[in-house]
Amino acid sequence: MTATRGALGLALILMLAQTMDAAAAQDCKEIFIGRSRAADASSVREGDKVALDGAIAHWRNQVRHAYGWDYRYWTSARAKNVRCSGNAAVRHCAVSARPCRRTS
Repeated sequence: MTATRGALGLALILMLAQTMDAAAAQDCKEIFIGRSRAADASSVREGDKVALDGAIAHWRNQVRHAYGWDYRYWTSARAKNVRCSGNAAVRHCAVSARPCRRTS
């Protein structure tokens, strides 16, 4: 039973080390900020969606111009931050994140 626990513990340690190595090896750049606004939306929710989509598109465009196509994916970014504010008439969103190279 002790040998089984030892083997299981060793396996867990090796899996954790591989995961940490993969995360450390990921190529990420400095934080970029994207901003957008939406006016005259029919609701706050719709305004937030339009402004957020625009802010992410702005972020992606900046990253693509700075580092190329492999870094432009919001889904691969790290340290994401999203903030939306305003009123029912005008919504503003800002996003920030570290672009990371997509590996596959």
